[in-house]
Amino acid sequence: MRRKALKIFAALFLAVITLFTVFASSCGKPDYSVMPEAVRKVFDNTFVVNCVETNQTATGFVYTYYEGDPIAITNYHTIAKTAAPYAASETEAVFYDGKSYAAEVMGWSEYHDIALLRLDCDGEFYDFAANNAFASAENGDFVCSIGNEHGNGELIYSAGEFLKSDGAVYTDKKGRYSSSGTSYKYVPVHTISCSVEEGMSGCPIADENGNIVAVGTYREDVRLNKKYFAVPIEFAIATAEKVLENYTPMIGAGEVSLFGYGEYSAFLTSETKELAVLGNYYSWSGSTKKLASDGFTCVYDVTSKGFVVTYSGTECPLKTGDIITALDGKKFDGTVALLSELYENYECGDGAAAVFTLSDGREVTHSGITAKID
Repeated sequence: MRRKALKIFAALFLAVITLFTVFASSCGKPDYSVMPEAVRKVFDNTFVVNCVETNQTATGFVYTYYEGDPIAITNYHTIAKTAAPYAASETEAVFYDGKSYAAEVMGWSEYHDIALLRLDCDGEFYDFAANNAFASAENGDFVCSIGNEHGNGELIYSAGEFLKSDGAVYTDKKGRYSSSGTSYKYVPVHTISCSVEEGMSGCPIADENGNIVAVGTYREDVRLNKKYFAVPIEFAIATAEKVLENYTPMIGAGEVSLFGYGEYSAFLTSETKELAVLGNYYSWSGSTKKLASDGFTCVYDVTSKGFVVTYSGTECPLKTGDIITALDGKKFDGTVALLSELYENYECGDGAAAVFTLSDGREVTHSGITAKID
């Protein structure tokens, strides 16, 4: 009887040890048994982002190389600051093997919630850019995310079942983020099925072939059917290319504008709510408006089908309350259309004169304007 009890005890003890060993070996590591082979290179390129200045944590992934240094894509909102230079400089990248490296913020696009990091390391990573390992999202695609779930400092693999590319539409309160907690920005998004929990912002969203289709940015409340959102990869790549074009070592590139790029580059969720910022642009942070003395802001009004001037500089010929009904004789049915026209013709602020027709019949000429949105 005693011998039988000892055998049972030994068997139970061995089972516990086995389970403990399996748990210990898998804890904090990807489950390669369920991860598609092609996705493993995505995991190996992914890391935890620790931002000292903002005390925020996020996710990033190596995208390509610059002068031998790995260049990574992450989100913007967790490294965002309310004061210049508007992005944290003390940033750390921690990979799955525990190795950590200092990272420099090269530049960012706030409106698309994308930032670029330059890692101070000699690691060998998969070069997604060189291998064109990106893909357009299609309805029904299998997608998965790899990221720093709940900001706990360990990478997790989350497999979804499908992706809805039609999520990249003008939607209200979807794909929004706030660096200040009060002033929300809206970004073009894909609706996805895999997890993008807190701490996973900036994570790569891959298909079963290991191609990156999007970058995680926002998770809607679980009470609202737990919808997840990610920025289409085309905007992340466009931001990265723009940053690299304007990058200077030790100085960086700062904020870059993708206005005029793609259908959703001037992304506005509501024509009646989002503010169009026009004029010689200085800076815009939270509720602080800093335009040149000849600058102004306006918002589209559905009722009058015009653009109401909401703020005007002291030397601006347009005044608060004026309603713009046409630009250079052309009428526009929304802020995006007007901004596209301004961007195409007046982006450089080279002194070209724009003629604004007002609702009272007056025509006002404004010289040397540039365009910006918020």
